Amino acid sequence: DMLQVILLGGATCVGFARHSDGTLYMAAGRGVFRWNSNLLWDLMYVHASANATGIAAYKGNIYVCYGSGVSYIYGTVTTWTTAAAGATGEAQLFSTLRDELWKCGVDKTSVYKSVSSPVTAADWGAALLCGETNTQFNSMSAYQDSMYVGKEDGLFSFLRTYDDGAAANVFKNLTQSYARFASTSNFKHMVDWAGLLYMGLEHSGLLSFDGGTFNDLRSMITDEAASLDNTNLSGEIVALAPSTTDLFFFIDSYISQGGALMALHRRPNLPIQVHMLDLHWLTNVDRADFIPLGITTGNDFHLLAVVGRVATASG
Repeated sequence: DMLQVILLGGATCVGFARHSDGTLYMAAGRGVFRWNSNLLWDLMYVHASANATGIAAYKGNIYVCYGSGVSYIYGTVTTWTTAAAGATGEAQLFSTLRDELWKCGVDKTSVYKSVSSPVTAADWGAALLCGETNTQFNSMSAYQDSMYVGKEDGLFSFLRTYDDGAAANVFKNLTQSYARFASTSNFKHMVDWAGLLYMGLEHSGLLSFDGGTFNDLRSMITDEAASLDNTNLSGEIVALAPSTTDLFFFIDSYISQGGALMALHRRPNLPIQVHMLDLHWLTNVDRADFIPLGITTGNDFHLLAVVGRVATASG
């Protein structure tokens, strides 16, 4: 028998972070969890009222943010501290680059990087403007010694210096054309894998980026689905999870409830291929609550950690 407990706020996962001691942490709903040696998630922290929006590991602490009006927390195990109240103590997303913790602000246009271990307002640098105020931050990831921010209307990269060596400290839009068809699904779930930056788009879109050129992998996905008679995979890629040899992703269906777990597979000296994982077509899955987290490795196993919720008969 099994007792299942769902915290208030639901179980939607927003990401994971690996502590410097190797422990994996997850932020889902109002809870912060830690992966233990018995292949279980231990509940470490529960927020009184807000769902998490982002998580990162930085200088021996796990940072978890909760969006507008709620201060972020930092700590480990069961010891957590709340950041100073006010806008500078709030964040929509976290990421790390070099020796810096970065955050997307709650005003939809400001990005900050830390000047020390961030606890108070003085620990953050000046706001760096990124895109328009009417489009939401969707993702944030370090790649090739720069910070990339995905918004509903484009992918932005941070420029530290101009070609003449003068300080720049600005974000530049790499995809101006997306301003014409902004979407809440654009540039989400960014991940660095096999030397490229991958990100999801709406309508089964998956982009790779090498720092200069974009490659749209949409046709690879639809061709694989068609070969297996699963032509209804026209929905959003809602998760990306890398391993050493595969980039797993979950793609939902707009035609019927459900979706499929697929993977980009890398083999030595051969092009990357896309595969639908056998027997992993998932029906009756609430797409908003299905998030592959990452790969946990042990002495004799490799585990794709997944958080999800199966829909009931009433939906």
